[in-house]
Amino acid sequence: MTTQRRNFTLWFVGVLALISFQQPVQAQAIISNSQGTESKTWTIIGEPTLVMNGFDLSQVTAVFPVTISAVSIQIVRAVPGQPVSVVIYEDPNGGSPADARLIHKTDTTIDDVGNVTVPLAQAVDVNSPVVWVGFYLPIGTRFRSDQQGSSVLTYWAWNPGDFLDLVNLGAAQVFGPSDGSDPVKINLGGVARISFTAISAGGRPLLPNGQPLTVGRQLPAPEGNVNIAPLRPYSTCGGELLYDQADIDALAADSTFSLSCTVQYGAYASGIIANQNLLDTQLTGLERRGPMFHVIGYGNFQIDPAQPQRLRVPVTHCLRVPVNDIQQAVLGVAYGVPMAWEILPSIRYNDLLCAELTHTGPISYFMPRTGQEDYRNLNLMFARDPSFSEELGRCRRRITIDFAFHNEGFETSPSNLVRVENVVVRTGDVTLRQDFSIQSLPPATGVSFRATITLPETFVNEQNRLVFTIDPGNQVKELIESDNVKAFNYILRC
Repeated sequence: MTTQRRNFTLWFVGVLALISFQQPVQAQAIISNSQGTESKTWTIIGEPTLVMNGFDLSQVTAVFPVTISAVSIQIVRAVPGQPVSVVIYEDPNGGSPADARLIHKTDTTIDDVGNVTVPLAQAVDVNSPVVWVGFYLPIGTRFRSDQQGSSVLTYWAWNPGDFLDLVNLGAAQVFGPSDGSDPVKINLGGVARISFTAISAGGRPLLPNGQPLTVGRQLPAPEGNVNIAPLRPYSTCGGELLYDQADIDALAADSTFSLSCTVQYGAYASGIIANQNLLDTQLTGLERRGPMFHVIGYGNFQIDPAQPQRLRVPVTHCLRVPVNDIQQAVLGVAYGVPMAWEILPSIRYNDLLCAELTHTGPISYFMPRTGQEDYRNLNLMFARDPSFSEELGRCRRRITIDFAFHNEGFETSPSNLVRVENVVVRTGDVTLRQDFSIQSLPPATGVSFRATITLPETFVNEQNRLVFTIDPGNQVKELIESDNVKAFNYILRC
């Protein structure tokens, strides 16, 4: 990673730490990478060994510092009376922990088995989005790992025949991930069952699953000049969406994957916000605006086969947002089955809205609703162009039309009408008008149906226009009204 590229990532991380909330600590959360109930046992042999896990705190909060009060490990066999060190490292660049900074060390012993928790004499504040938490264990200790599959989230370190300098991990003779690669050459087939207890984020209570209490509002904008040179635009998305290549180049990802982008104007989006219950209580909801930019991953971008869209490492993305929206906009990414939006902690800089992208999928920006809007948080639109049973043009001909409609929004649309009109282009005369009913549509759902009309027999050999209009009486005030009309020109002949 070049220094210039690192600057933008460090700026983004630094800005995330600016916001704080003056609230008492009311809850705690156990932060863990472990999955499932299947475990495997491992034994420390040869010399004392450091085993530690990396944690991506951006997955659980956008508010820093995160305060850690205890660290835990699952022990199968302890070595009573032998020294054990509990260590915590900050890793600002999110790569290999070789350059991580030791911010806490507790010397203790482990005499029990099971899930052993070591309380910290003084809680530790972590200000970086990546933290490494581990145990320097004596020979003979047996501990558990899960069986989620080969991972780089657990690192080992030791010096053959000697003790390890816990302050300078980069000097370890053997140091690396336990994914079977050199120099460790151990494949855990999972992640060590090491976890920690977080009691707050920036003084703000955490929910039991580690999520912050509210989302949906921007974090404070940065002050002063920010170097955005590390950001690369996706050329296939008009340069409107940019990303930080340094996040992919970092050692945690080791340039093992790449990303591409497609722009999807008028594409259908989910009508569900997965973290809706975490929205700021002052908001009545969020509405999606602008096109969707679909980010696609290639190569070794996945971190968990059970979550195929989750990126191995978060990648900073920035979207150019219209000036009228930038002050309040937040970014969201849609993923999962069924697909749902996750609103991401967002920061603005000039016309850029930035967030740490955790998953591939559609990206868009959202604006908060206050409840005072004169339009509904929905958008009735044609799911595709109406299709005809035969070519337009023959007078008095009965034609069957196939319609398809979609509710692109976050609330149910009431039942409505679609109007079919035949208009003479030269005079404006309406020679046909028929209304058809559209059923009520829940968010992000569609409906199709078939109707029959008979083409007129006047104004022959002139250009006519067949016009289809959703909600012709404008009974439903929508977020976007301009996509309610489709028109087709033809020459009427008998």
